[in-house]
Amino acid sequence: MIRHYLIKAMFLALFILNTSSVMAISCKVNFGVETHTLSFNTDTIAVPVDTPHGKVIASAATGGWRNGVDLWGCTTAWYSDWIMQSFTVKSEINNVFKTNISGIGIRITDVPNNVMANSHKSMAANQFIDIGGVGIVADLIRIDGEIGTGPLTGGIVANAQIPGYDGPEGINVAHVSLIPTVYISVATCNADTSGLSFPIGNIPKNSFGTSVGYIPPSSKNTQNLSINCDGVANAMIELQATQNPDVSSNNTVIAVDGQGSAGVASGVGVQMLYNGQTALQINTPLSIKKLTNGTQALPFVAQYYQTKSAVTAGSANATFTLKITYQ
Repeated sequence: MIRHYLIKAMFLALFILNTSSVMAISCKVNFGVETHTLSFNTDTIAVPVDTPHGKVIASAATGGWRNGVDLWGCTTAWYSDWIMQSFTVKSEINNVFKTNISGIGIRITDVPNNVMANSHKSMAANQFIDIGGVGIVADLIRIDGEIGTGPLTGGIVANAQIPGYDGPEGINVAHVSLIPTVYISVATCNADTSGLSFPIGNIPKNSFGTSVGYIPPSSKNTQNLSINCDGVANAMIELQATQNPDVSSNNTVIAVDGQGSAGVASGVGVQMLYNGQTALQINTPLSIKKLTNGTQALPFVAQYYQTKSAVTAGSANATFTLKITYQ
């Protein structure tokens, strides 16, 4: 019995060693553990307050690895995994994880292989992973919660892994890191709210023509609205005013104050132009430009617009509001 027991124990030991040997040669990592960095093109990412839920705020990519050659694979069917390392709490959006900044999530994607972090891809025997093209991409995404500010935690954000290889936990075959210098801020803009005045002065009656739509050359005045932003934002302008009833089909013409009353000019209205070219439509937002970091001037022109074939003399003032929206 004792001899039989010793033979049986030796058989088990040989079996274990043989199994370990098979596992060790079933996969191949051609270049060792890869280490790559995700770098955003700016150190400060300014997030507009009204950024919609689910919108990608900024993206960073590693670029292709080793010119797209085979990196790792196995001689038997296997799985290719990407595992989140530094941000592991799931958000309400699929495949997006909460970062250390409130309202900001992150998604890591192996674009060439169509694998997102914390998911895996079935691979056939002798099929290898290569990472070309844009490589691994990190998307910062607007998620639930008020947008916070502060530095985004850097370091290893995700690991590539072959599960079950060299033990139940598998092994890491690549690390992807975020540079630790990215700061999240909330983009804000402030305009000079003291008001704009467009003094056109006295325009002689004979400066007008005899047809609707005539614009006296001397009736124009240009003013600049100063606006300061601490980030990049897309701006829209909206003219809020009362439309001139004389030209109901043209919603770019503003009624003069007290129109139809004694002492008020008739046959005339006011137009507002952005940059001297685009007539603003009343109560209709217009995308005008991308506001950049710092102070910039938005040019507006006010001009008279003839609304009847004949103009009568009188006061011709107009009051309106310019609404600036940025996002």
